[in-house]
Amino acid sequence: MSYLLHEDGQRIVDDYPGDASVIYGAFYDKETDVLEPWRSIPRNIDLSRYMYIVPGQRRGSAVREYRILYQPTIRPHDNANCPWSVTLALYGFIDSMNLSPTGNWNQTLQGARTALQWIKLTGGRIRGPFRAQGLALSEVEQHIIGTLRGCGLPVTDQNAMKRNRQKELKLGRRVFEMVTKQTPPSIPVTGPAAEIDRKWRITSTVKLGYRQSDMQIKACGVAKFSPGDFVQTVVKVIALVQPGKNNTVTAVNVRFDLVSCIRLLSSKEAKETMSAAVDTPMPVERDENVQNEFHDAMDEGPDML
Repeated sequence: MSYLLHEDGQRIVDDYPGDASVIYGAFYDKETDVLEPWRSIPRNIDLSRYMYIVPGQRRGSAVREYRILYQPTIRPHDNANCPWSVTLALYGFIDSMNLSPTGNWNQTLQGARTALQWIKLTGGRIRGPFRAQGLALSEVEQHIIGTLRGCGLPVTDQNAMKRNRQKELKLGRRVFEMVTKQTPPSIPVTGPAAEIDRKWRITSTVKLGYRQSDMQIKACGVAKFSPGDFVQTVVKVIALVQPGKNNTVTAVNVRFDLVSCIRLLSSKEAKETMSAAVDTPMPVERDENVQNEFHDAMDEGPDML
């Protein structure tokens, strides 16, 4: 996973007080004393030197998924045919969530298509690092959109997106995969999810864990998480692209698919250890006309794969 940086090259997450973000032996990705080039997203170079974009699977008749990959010079892979996907470490306080294995699924066959595991993060009472993270994240997003569209978004849309990213972040991942010949076996499931296994299948879920007093990570269930907890999430960056009609500009929706969520501090611990760094409360205003990665920004069609 890669960290987001300030313009001076310092990690944004290090702005949180004390050892709030320290992890030893994380189960998802190993930390190193000296960060390799791919461990951080630079702010002072053209991101095309850092990542590239390739077409992926189709999501219906009109929408295609694009994969965002590390350049081989940044993160080489032993197998040239298996490049690494760009993954980011994002931090914040839980506002709301549904991280159960079946997420917000309504237990119907039709509902499987749109079922999500999701989490909404905010800056809580410490807004500075979260706002800096949102600004850096929007720059990555704008690079991807500009590359796929052939031009960036209008300035007003860019500014609105930056404001939203600095106020809240909604992350999610699809619960089910439509079954094809290439679909992997299902994880162990029972009840309604098992009954639709021949058409829709749960092949993986968000990895969950919490940090113990020795800074080691232990796997856990969703019961360990509550609003107000300070967490690290790891997301995989993808893009959904829908070609424009009648010479209109291509529509691009950048997604941050949730891979893992680690509770670094419980709500109580966060209040006790971060009280000195609390910011003055600020009302949250959101630009509702700007699309975000939590909700679908385009119709992927009934034959979404």
